[in-house]
Amino acid sequence: MPRSPKRSTVGENETLHPGRCLWDAASGISLASALAPPTGCLIDTGAPGDVCASDLAVLPEADKLFASVRNATAYRLPVARLFIGALAERIEIDQELYFRMEIALQEAIMNAVIHGNLGIGQIARDGLTEISEIETILAERLASPDRAVRRVRIEARWTPRDVLISICDEGAGYVPDWERHLQVGPASHGRRGLSIMHAVARSIDVSDHGRCLTLSFAR
Repeated sequence: MPRSPKRSTVGENETLHPGRCLWDAASGISLASALAPPTGCLIDTGAPGDVCASDLAVLPEADKLFASVRNATAYRLPVARLFIGALAERIEIDQELYFRMEIALQEAIMNAVIHGNLGIGQIARDGLTEISEIETILAERLASPDRAVRRVRIEARWTPRDVLISICDEGAGYVPDWERHLQVGPASHGRRGLSIMHAVARSIDVSDHGRCLTLSFAR
């Protein structure tokens, strides 16, 4: 079953923790600016009450960057590029690693939104008719009240030798079948995404019944 984390309103004291940023796209502040140091924990607040108690419990740490974003934000904004850009403001990342992390994170975020939070199965891309139908389904599910409040959580942790990036959704989960997922066909967007992640990340770990994916990279 999909996760339904406890939602809560944001109290004034909860906005004051150093390193925490409560961001609203309607505020006029760009997501890139909101992710910039000294932010260590970003929460996309959205509508009043659309904040999880578990997100408010996350504390900024020196070797961690955390972001909790709504479905609409994750789908419509270049979150992967902005998050990796923010990470590069904190640690040294060469161009090749930057490129690989951005590609893998983009695929992971789209999988989390489309297949996890929106509950859409394998996506075929055989023609314009199918693409139009897919866009209609995506728009309908992004507008659905019970799915609109679902979130994608991204957390990066690093050491002098490694970078780990976790991407978690609030979908129903699945049982990973790597042999099947890595058999890429022309009609399988989801499997193609996993193959791309495998090609650019050092390793991939799946947990929480398929709701959380952790990408590992060597620095």
